[in-house]
Amino acid sequence: MKVFDHVRMWMPALGVAAYLVMLVGLPDVEVVVSKQFYTYVVIGALALFVVLAVLSYPIKRLRQAMVYRGPWWFGLVVLLGIYEVATLKTGSLPLPFFPSATKISETFMADHQILVECIFASLKVLFWGFLVGTVLGIINGVVLGLFEKFRYWADPIFRFIGPTPPAALAPVALIIAPSSFVAAVFLIVFSVWYPVTVQTLSGVTNLSKDYFEVARTFGGDRLYQLRHIVLPGILPTVFFGIYIGFCYSFMTLIVADMMGSTSGLGWFINWSLGWGAYYRLYAALLIIALMCFLLIGGLFKLRDRMLRWQGEGVSI
Repeated sequence: MKVFDHVRMWMPALGVAAYLVMLVGLPDVEVVVSKQFYTYVVIGALALFVVLAVLSYPIKRLRQAMVYRGPWWFGLVVLLGIYEVATLKTGSLPLPFFPSATKISETFMADHQILVECIFASLKVLFWGFLVGTVLGIINGVVLGLFEKFRYWADPIFRFIGPTPPAALAPVALIIAPSSFVAAVFLIVFSVWYPVTVQTLSGVTNLSKDYFEVARTFGGDRLYQLRHIVLPGILPTVFFGIYIGFCYSFMTLIVADMMGSTSGLGWFINWSLGWGAYYRLYAALLIIALMCFLLIGGLFKLRDRMLRWQGEGVSI
């Protein structure tokens, strides 16, 4: 192993160690009630990176990952340290609009019960909206792609309504929906439905006509063609549409949670803004970003598994 590989493996631990020294050694200008909690978090991160660096020597796969990702983690810690100096230690950035990471962590300590309730409430809205929007999008795209007469009448309407921003439909959703939960789900459904429909339609129209001719030659009816030609053939484009719809659904989730709801991460953000507690707002945004990262990672894993016949899939 090259000497520089050793350095790359230990860079995250060295960066966190320097960050910890700065955090504890320099005086603060921002009042933080639970700084001890954040200090323990940093110590835990330092211990984790030390353990990973030590285990990298006997475990080849881990060593490759640490050599590859070490500089990235080090750069992230450096950026976090610069931000912490500009906020917690010097106050160069205006408070309370730019709270320090230490101040943001106070939210997880003081409001963890509310945050857990809000996370589950948002996941409930996201799950039902994403599920219904995906199913409707696939059905709509397949029908538009297979039946030209239906596409003749429905396609202009679809292209006119589809690009409408979901947030613009919030007043309509509140009027026609029986509850704020149904209205929130409706907005998520709309944000997912359009990109899934577009990509499904693209996948169907790009299928080779020869497949259908061969199937009809051997007696394959519409149902057989749908199961053995259409659905397997459109999966790559469908997953791309699902990915786009998933990103749109997270952008719509904040607006959906604000529509008369008493829970959810969007409600938490609105509530934090009302009190001027910007550090709580940043905490909620971090949770949303983490949720999006993890769920999209799971989506790509599912894609790789279902499309093994394509070869190596795309992962993050």
